[in-house]
Amino acid sequence: MMKTKTKRWASLLCIAALLAALLPVGGTSYAVSTAQMLGTETETAGDWVGVYGSDGYVLPYYSTTLTSGRDNPVAADVYALPDYVDSYTKYRTAYWTFAPGDPRALQTPDGTARKKLTVYSGTDFTMTFNLNDSDPHLFTVYTTDFGSAETVSQRFEILDMSNQVLDSRVVDTINDGKYITYQVSGSFKLKATKLSGTSAYAEGFFFDEIVPSTATGLTATAEPGREAELSWSDASGGPSVVLRKAGSETEYTELAQVGSGVTTYTDTDLQPGESYAYAIQNLSGMKRSVPSAAALVTIPSYTETVLAFGDPAYAAAEPGIAVELEVTLTDDASAPIAGQPITFTLQGDGAGTYIDAALGSAVTDAAGEATLTYTPPYAGEFTVLASMPPDDVEELNGAEAEVELQVSNPAWDAPPLILRTSEAVQPGALVSLNGEAMIADDWDDVEVKVAPYTGTLSATPGIGATTLDIEQKDELDGRFLTARLPAAADPGIYQLWVSNAEGWSEPVLLNAPRPLFISEYEVYEGLSIDLSGRNLMAQEYGAEGETLLRLQGASTAYEVELTARTPYSLRFVVSGVPQGEYEVEVSADDGDTWHALDSGQTLTVTAPGDDPLGLGVAWADHFEWDQVYDVTDYGAVADDSLDDTEAIEDAIAAAKTAGGGVVYLPEGAYHATRIGVPADIVLMGDGREETLLVHTGGSANFIYSTGDGKTVGRSGIARLGLRASDPDLYPDAFVWFGHDWGAAVNERDLRTASEFFAIETGVEYPVLDPIDTSGGSGRAQGMLVVADQRLVIKDNVNIGWAAQHNRVYMNAYAAVTDNYMEYSFSQMPVAAAYTFIRDNEIVIRAEADVEVHGIGAKALSHVENNIVRYTSPELKTTYHNDGESIFFEMPAGYFATGEILGATADTVTLMPVQPIGTVQARFGGIYVAITGGKGLGQLREVTLDSGTTYALLDEWDIIPDRTSTFSLLTPNDRITVYRNTIEGGQRGIWLYGNAYDGVVADNHLANTDGIYIYSSLVKGSNRSTPSYFNTIVGNWLSGTPLAPGGVHATGIIAASQRNGTGGAFYSTGIYGLDVRDNFLAGTQTPVAGSSPYHQKYSGLVSSAATLSSDSPKVFTPEDRDNANVVYQTNRLDTLNIGLHLMDGLYGHIEAGNQYIDVLDEIYEHYGAGTSGLLELPDSYADRRPPAWPAQSRLSAADAGSGKAELSWPEARDNVAVTGYRIYQGGALMDTVGPAVLDYEATGLSPGTHAFVVTAVDAAGGESYEGLMVAYTE
Repeated sequence: MMKTKTKRWASLLCIAALLAALLPVGGTSYAVSTAQMLGTETETAGDWVGVYGSDGYVLPYYSTTLTSGRDNPVAADVYALPDYVDSYTKYRTAYWTFAPGDPRALQTPDGTARKKLTVYSGTDFTMTFNLNDSDPHLFTVYTTDFGSAETVSQRFEILDMSNQVLDSRVVDTINDGKYITYQVSGSFKLKATKLSGTSAYAEGFFFDEIVPSTATGLTATAEPGREAELSWSDASGGPSVVLRKAGSETEYTELAQVGSGVTTYTDTDLQPGESYAYAIQNLSGMKRSVPSAAALVTIPSYTETVLAFGDPAYAAAEPGIAVELEVTLTDDASAPIAGQPITFTLQGDGAGTYIDAALGSAVTDAAGEATLTYTPPYAGEFTVLASMPPDDVEELNGAEAEVELQVSNPAWDAPPLILRTSEAVQPGALVSLNGEAMIADDWDDVEVKVAPYTGTLSATPGIGATTLDIEQKDELDGRFLTARLPAAADPGIYQLWVSNAEGWSEPVLLNAPRPLFISEYEVYEGLSIDLSGRNLMAQEYGAEGETLLRLQGASTAYEVELTARTPYSLRFVVSGVPQGEYEVEVSADDGDTWHALDSGQTLTVTAPGDDPLGLGVAWADHFEWDQVYDVTDYGAVADDSLDDTEAIEDAIAAAKTAGGGVVYLPEGAYHATRIGVPADIVLMGDGREETLLVHTGGSANFIYSTGDGKTVGRSGIARLGLRASDPDLYPDAFVWFGHDWGAAVNERDLRTASEFFAIETGVEYPVLDPIDTSGGSGRAQGMLVVADQRLVIKDNVNIGWAAQHNRVYMNAYAAVTDNYMEYSFSQMPVAAAYTFIRDNEIVIRAEADVEVHGIGAKALSHVENNIVRYTSPELKTTYHNDGESIFFEMPAGYFATGEILGATADTVTLMPVQPIGTVQARFGGIYVAITGGKGLGQLREVTLDSGTTYALLDEWDIIPDRTSTFSLLTPNDRITVYRNTIEGGQRGIWLYGNAYDGVVADNHLANTDGIYIYSSLVKGSNRSTPSYFNTIVGNWLSGTPLAPGGVHATGIIAASQRNGTGGAFYSTGIYGLDVRDNFLAGTQTPVAGSSPYHQKYSGLVSSAATLSSDSPKVFTPEDRDNANVVYQTNRLDTLNIGLHLMDGLYGHIEAGNQYIDVLDEIYEHYGAGTSGLLELPDSYADRRPPAWPAQSRLSAADAGSGKAELSWPEARDNVAVTGYRIYQGGALMDTVGPAVLDYEATGLSPGTHAFVVTAVDAAGGESYEGLMVAYTE
């Protein structure tokens, strides 16, 4: 007797297909067409050469030379047709290329290389093969999506030329690359149809000779112990495959493969009384014959047994409560059977994977009863299976019984809990509340009250508290409310409560300042610190309080001077504060109440130090500025075109030996191959135009960290211009600071280098000439930094193909200010917490028509007062999923999605839909976000405990339960995009997943797609990237026709995805979105179809289950892909559609929006009422004052004795600017009309005069910021 193990073939053979091989059906002009599926395999992967295609092959689009994207026009196929195939055609196929380093990528026909490309269709595609004979041939299809998790299910059909189906089957589990082999005759078609996932795939098609069927005389004999002994003859003596089907099964499945010369097999563990059919296939390599020989056998019957539970169902009120399970075992005459082992197994979601499925066992007593006590650790709906195996000694048949086990979630018997509220809420405006249990059987028990906050929170609202009207409720789950602050209420800071039948919630603050983070943790006398936050100016919510900032020490607070203030940022200068560690606190009500940093940072005041370059940071004093090493003293000669590398290296070595210092390059041009910079070294010249450092080396980095510069850091460059001597040989990067490209890129805990800077430097080379790396050149990137913390990039001018800072991978504290960057290719992301990107001008040369992006950032980042401008955007016609001007993206920031299995106050156990792979903290900490069910909206940083259980750094406010879904991610949280100007380009401001607590405010976008808030959900890839609690306010967007990409559909677009959900709702993607006080102007001409260059929809859009989502979709009124979205007091002018709503939405409000020359003001994509929109009868109210475009400045020029000529740019307003106010020394001097952009100040006495100009609108709004200038008479 010989038993063999199965390999990775999975063959399903239908009896009808067996007959089809003998009795073909269908017809062609040459012969009757037949098709029979022979098997599948996943061992070969991309190594098809020598395995398949001995007669011929077709590799669609395989002539491409791209490693990313798609050719235009598309690439030709690579093929070698057998002499029996006259021709072929393909219909509705597309392709996309990737870097080739993947074993699943198909080999080139000579076997020397690979090309990685997917051939796919989002719906279905057809390949037609015209054969000129009637002989049988093997036809094999290769399919993969190159995925990391199985998400694709597709139907493969073989059709004859009359489209009659010859074979049809579902093909899935294709991640590893799957080959499906058929025996065909006559002409035929292969039709692939997507069932689930993003597409249907087939990358290669192969023809081979058939494998002869030589197995004969198969016999199957029943043996004691429920076995079947198989025996057959095979003249070939080669390996074989044993096939089996049981009882009513209609298709064979592979049972085993046996080696050469083996013609027997024993099948074991069969069921008493069951009949089995067997067949044999011959193997030749990976190819198979049609099945031959056939045999049937019936296993002798045993005495029937019956197993039954004592109760029809079992239940536990919550996890941790014991349940007693009882079963009875009897024979077919109802007599009890004693002494038999009964095994209890848990079935249901997570059982056997994340929950122990083996509950235990018990032996039946004399009454045939067995009892087991089980304490369920988790809530959920389960099935308990009790089973007894067949008893071969007593000849008893096996028995099974199932019963339901319901373990309930703990009940919420408490008042509501509020997680967060809207911000900057003026009287008369709506306020959204998010939390838990804002619901009751009697809705009269649910109330919202507010009372002024004076510094002390009250447990419950007092008699004088104001009741708010509730405009919208989450009637299903009670997780959000939308109320209205009365128009008659005084503007200011409030404490707020919500009640249910259990009582009042704990109070939360409404409109209180929320300082988020600061730009540094050390400062000394005279230095400035930037602060990012919310509600920082009372003016934003209609109040008049002054904003103040203090440093709170152990016993004393020191108020410091604010030199700049906006609703979202403050700048303060430290003066007169003793050395020590301080909390940073902000007040927006004249100092009545104070509020600390959300980040928990502190600020340490240190002793004053040296900062000769004006870096503006305390750590500038860590350099030895007084130790200067002139490279000309070490043999360097300016302007002689000879190599100065050795002299520069000698100067660096001397400085390093002395403990660090400045390596000085006087005015002139110096030539060097590479310059390694260790810790404590500054390379400094006389100016970016005066001192040039010219690259003469190869493709390696030019200026780079070496030695302890890689691990310690403390290096910088200043006042240098960087050039390349050979336009065909650039360095890979002109500057590379910190760690090498390696593990530290992906693991933030490995980053140790700190304190780098580049100030007053310049990189310059041709900006429109692509870099050709094929001849040995590097990529000519401006700067890359891989480090721990502290980076300053300031006052630099970089112009070139990729001359910008291309990658900054840091943990914290980056300042990118006052730079000019002009480039054509790549991007400029800064991945560091506590990042401030301010006052930069970015010019992107779109006419290069290559992949290009603008400013990128991650969590805890502040992007303000930048200009991002695309030149010649009409010439950018190639789509590379690019074109963002300012973006926050989530790649490498999502790790798992699924359900919460269980939680305590400070732990959470996850049940992911796919196993969690390696979690690398590349861009920040690892967090669990609750994306559905109890605790929706919570975000907690975690560390792995064991298995899928994580420990929380901060306890839950609301402990999630089995109703909760999750995402394991690195969030882009607490991000601010304020008062930037964006011109041209394909896209504008992109919050592309994982965006939490973001603000996009008072930005000016012209000729872009607008503002995009996105959430992806791809279940099979463990991908969920929710975007929650974002505010889009006061932005000014205009879109105009732009050829050849079509019409800019400028809009504010919120989009979520359903992929791998069977088209049904799974979790919330967009939540707590506030869109208000924006102005959108565009065109009434819609974008036709799906444009690859621009967004399809204009205006305000809430879209669910559209982009790359399952089809068909299944919508119900309970779906909440996008939930709790408020569109309030926006102005929409000259648009095709004003408010565009899909299905899958829940809790959307439209209030007080103004539609001007809009063809369709509110459009529900799936029909009236499908979006569940609540329209409130509000009139438009102008609540947002004018704002200045980025980098607006007030100028003052001498106009004669005692006079100064002031001039300023035009401000923007969502309605109209009605005038400008001119202040002198804090006093209002005059007001001028909206067309006046200059003013003559007279009567000026000798001395310095401070002027401020603000913009005003008809509603009385005055710009939050005034343009300031100091003029000396």
